[in-house]
Amino acid sequence: MKRKLVAIGLLAGGFALTRASSGAAAVERIEFRGAIAELNLFQEAATTCEDGTSGLLHTSISIELSRDGVRSSLGNSDGRSLLLFFSQFDTCTGVVRDVVAFDQPAEYTQNGVRSASFADSFDLIDELSGDLIGTLAFDVQLTGTGETEHDDQHSTSASGDFVFHSHFHGIFRAAAASGTVSLDGIELIDAGQFATLSDLHSGNITVTH
Repeated sequence: MKRKLVAIGLLAGGFALTRASSGAAAVERIEFRGAIAELNLFQEAATTCEDGTSGLLHTSISIELSRDGVRSSLGNSDGRSLLLFFSQFDTCTGVVRDVVAFDQPAEYTQNGVRSASFADSFDLIDELSGDLIGTLAFDVQLTGTGETEHDDQHSTSASGDFVFHSHFHGIFRAAAASGTVSLDGIELIDAGQFATLSDLHSGNITVTH
């Protein structure tokens, strides 16, 4: 079983940089492309406190996968990353246990906003106490559902000898999750879930006169 280190931050996207000159003008292009698959699970389970009273155990899990690529005359490359947030609150003790982990996923594929699949496992180490909370294992498939949403943005600005053109195109779609997400063998995939798929493209063009 792999133990993941605590990390903060997630950047999805790749870039390609090309330059061309025409007469007195030079053109510089930067292109970004990325895909994101996200699954959020929320569970509220009844529990018995040490004094015999009833309590609740609130568990929240967020799993975010991203894929980016670089395409340029200097070469091509692709990257994948996984960001995990885990939080658990026990009303009996008032204790909150949190885990944030960032790593490359063991398995991850995505087909735009149509589908995605990913699998991995984590030993969950509480950030404050350093105690082992349990083992989280998942093997999930996301399937896009319903309509797709589009976000298109374009802008142009100038400063001195420079003219800047930028564009962004994003496609977003809700998704349904199937498969398994288990904490020490307890299945959580049927807990309250919210999932999305995203496909993002953006870029900048700088013209120097």
